[in-house]
Amino acid sequence: MLSLGARPAKNACDESVHCPAVHRASYIPEHLSYPSNTRPDQSFEILEALVAHGANVNIVGGLTAGTALHAAVCGRPDSKDVSMDDVSRIGVEKIKLLLSAGADVKATGRDGAALAYATEAGRLPELKILVDHGADINSTHKRWTSALGAALMYNHIEIAEFLVKLYNDRLSMYSPT
Repeated sequence: MLSLGARPAKNACDESVHCPAVHRASYIPEHLSYPSNTRPDQSFEILEALVAHGANVNIVGGLTAGTALHAAVCGRPDSKDVSMDDVSRIGVEKIKLLLSAGADVKATGRDGAALAYATEAGRLPELKILVDHGADINSTHKRWTSALGAALMYNHIEIAEFLVKLYNDRLSMYSPT
């Protein structure tokens, strides 16, 4: 598409088109991060090309009602031939690429921050990268009040343990020695 003259969106709205139509027609975040009918490695190549051509990685919209970062943390395999491990591995690479391109780790979508999406989806590697880049572990989601609450509700024990350790580490910083 790029070789045919397509240009990635740099703004959420084009002056000639009403905003919601732009979002409905293009599903910008999903196309940036996880275009349908592609293998995870192909979707990374597409994302890489769009970012290289100046796509705005912080546009909010699309099916996740979030940014490309939201879509990257909750990608799903499109076929039985793709494992969740492969999707997660590519998801981690996408997150790193998006963060290096200026993605806002604290941006919120309709349901919350990207950390909330990663927690609900049970994606510990993706969650760790978000936390390492400043994601708020106290961020909320429309269905629960904390990431820890979501991890427990969805039985994501490893994520719950990781979050409890983070909470404890942060509390110990303020405790007298």
